[in-house]
Amino acid sequence: MIVDGAPNKVIARELSLQEVTVKAHLRNMFRKLAVANRTEAARVALMAGVTGRKGAAR
Repeated sequence: MIVDGAPNKVIARELSLQEVTVKAHLRNMFRKLAVANRTEAARVALMAGVTGRKGAAR
């Protein structure tokens, strides 16, 4: 979802979570990936072969 550029509010709604929970998980992901923001995290994900949900069969 981050690769697709979805905001925290949309991610929270789709996963039935509170927005603050999404923010906490993103902070943990950023720390583990050693990145400063979601753009860098998306770049790392794309380089690792992760694809977004757009175009994926639902």
